[in-house]
Amino acid sequence: MPVDRSSATVVIAARLAEVLDAVRDVESQQIWAKEITAAEVLEEYEDGTVATARFTMVSGLGTDTYVLEYEHGPDSMSWTMVESQVLAGQWGSYALRDLGDDRTEVTVTLEVDHAIHAPGFLRRRVFGRVVTHNAQGLKAYLEG
Repeated sequence: MPVDRSSATVVIAARLAEVLDAVRDVESQQIWAKEITAAEVLEEYEDGTVATARFTMVSGLGTDTYVLEYEHGPDSMSWTMVESQVLAGQWGSYALRDLGDDRTEVTVTLEVDHAIHAPGFLRRRVFGRVVTHNAQGLKAYLEG
């Protein structure tokens, strides 16, 4: 199966804690992540952070509904896909870095193991856009 990787970095005019709260509010992703059309928290950890969530995503390659399992760090959130209708695997993260002056650098990384039959250049372009839209959407959401 083909595996595609993409990452995007943005600087957001917001404190790290504010950015981390927005990232961890996965149900808000359908507001700021262009390709996410539905998001639902399924389970939370004892501290209230999301443990698993279900998403529906529409991209240039079709529609998928999938479940992600999350891990949280003091300046990050990462995930692993545990269920999908289309994808064979998905791993990703938000890594945050405090730049001072109420600015936070955010790097979004996504790796996808496809079961999609499409030319490599098309898959890479579509998933590169998903990551870029995600990073830019988070920035617009927090700065808007």
